[in-house]
Amino acid sequence: MRPAGVILLVLGLGVPILVSAQQPLPPLPNPTKLPLAVTDKQAVEEWRKAIYDGPADPKAGGDTEFLLTLNDQEWLGRFRFRQRCALCHTSQNAIGPMLTQRTISGRGEDAVRRQIMEGSPRMPAFKYSIEPTTIDAILAYLKKVDPNSGQ
Repeated sequence: MRPAGVILLVLGLGVPILVSAQQPLPPLPNPTKLPLAVTDKQAVEEWRKAIYDGPADPKAGGDTEFLLTLNDQEWLGRFRFRQRCALCHTSQNAIGPMLTQRTISGRGEDAVRRQIMEGSPRMPAFKYSIEPTTIDAILAYLKKVDPNSGQ
């Protein structure tokens, strides 16, 4: 058998197998909604009792209650903030100012949005890498962050 015939035979037998094995990927349920495992306070309290063998220490800090107050857009904003902004805008990395609800109310939503889009000499511009809906989600999250809590 000639080499071309062998190649045609292999391709003739292999291609249908390869094609039939390819399945389309299932669509994402909702790409703008992040999954949240625990969304109700009773479940959180039961979890705390199991972990701490009784009621939790009220002096111990935790952000569980804060996280339970976030809606889907604010959750997405928190996720994107931690992904894109937290490197510079947290107390551990004081490269940029801490961003909280005070930032939004003091400068105004449009000014903060413009700062994110256009950047500054010390901050990169994100107009080509962050969509406006993502900026809206980040702003929605920041409106919930208490300046004194460090969330």
